[in-house]
Amino acid sequence: MEQENVATEKMDLERRLKEAPSLSSSNSDLEVLQLKKEIEMLRNELSRAEFELVDNCWAPPPQLQSWLQYTYELESKNHQKKRASAEKQLQSAREACEKLRKKRSSLVGAFVSTHGKSIDDVDRSIVEARNALGEVTNELQERLHRWKQIETCLGINIVNNNGLSYLENVLYGRNGGLQGSIGVSGAKGSRTRITSSTDDLDDESVQGKLNFENFSLLATE
Repeated sequence: MEQENVATEKMDLERRLKEAPSLSSSNSDLEVLQLKKEIEMLRNELSRAEFELVDNCWAPPPQLQSWLQYTYELESKNHQKKRASAEKQLQSAREACEKLRKKRSSLVGAFVSTHGKSIDDVDRSIVEARNALGEVTNELQERLHRWKQIETCLGINIVNNNGLSYLENVLYGRNGGLQGSIGVSGAKGSRTRITSSTDDLDDESVQGKLNFENFSLLATE
């Protein structure tokens, strides 16, 4: 009986010894596959991290900042021209309104029947002046918002710069060619100028509205 048990244990041990290399090889293969998967995952993570690092470290070239500042200043110059034209148009309408008011006070009945066309002309010029001022104000608000968004996206200063003359000298090589960065120290404060322009326009619009209302009252008397 004992011999049979010993023989059985011997056979079982021999079987285990035979199976051991196969199991070891199978486990090694699984470990290798797992390691390959992990290495591939690490490579993907490394590539993604490198891409994010490069993306986060990107900065716009100095030339781009200079050209954007120059573009902003050109827009500002054009805006000042349109604003001056609208103010001149409003002033002309005010003067015409004042002349009609004086004439109406001295020639009440005759003026209404004889100068009806003049009243229409002045009324039309007032409407056109108001529309021009409204357009200039809307454009100013749009420009401020748009350039602020561009500054936020690029992380650079555009509105605050050294002015149109300086940028022209730099960009068109009048002072030795295109330089690197356009500094903002000692800037002329374009944003301050624009804010002031907005306040001026608001004041002009209010005064113009008062004059328009006065004229309307006179025309209906």
